[in-house]
Amino acid sequence: MGWNIIRFFVLVSLSMCLESRIALAGNIEFTVKYVRSDKGFIRYDVCSEKTFLSEKCEFSGSIEATRGDVVVKNIQVPDGKWAVQLFHDEKNIGHMETGMFGIPKDGTAFSRDATGHYGPPRYADAEVEVKGDTNLVLHMVY
Repeated sequence: MGWNIIRFFVLVSLSMCLESRIALAGNIEFTVKYVRSDKGFIRYDVCSEKTFLSEKCEFSGSIEATRGDVVVKNIQVPDGKWAVQLFHDEKNIGHMETGMFGIPKDGTAFSRDATGHYGPPRYADAEVEVKGDTNLVLHMVY
């Protein structure tokens, strides 16, 4: 009888672990359209509301730029609400160049093609719900 109780608790524990792992397994794939050159890298971030528009987003990466469309695959994030922000680092300097008044010199894109009015977009305009596999299309603006 003692072994049956131990087996029961082991099975319950394993099933809870597997269930929580499956529930948290989000995967984002996105296509960036209108990349104007194959110079440099596309640098992207997947951010929570707290880290949006900062350099401290929860998930970051880069991929070589290709003129036309660039596809970024297999960004594993927990299911939930996220926003994607990215820029085209044509000079490969590792950060976004800005001009007067902080206006980006590099191409930029946001999830849901969010745009700002007299400034950057709001998180609410870029927010997407990730549940399992999520595919997005972002349009680069220079």
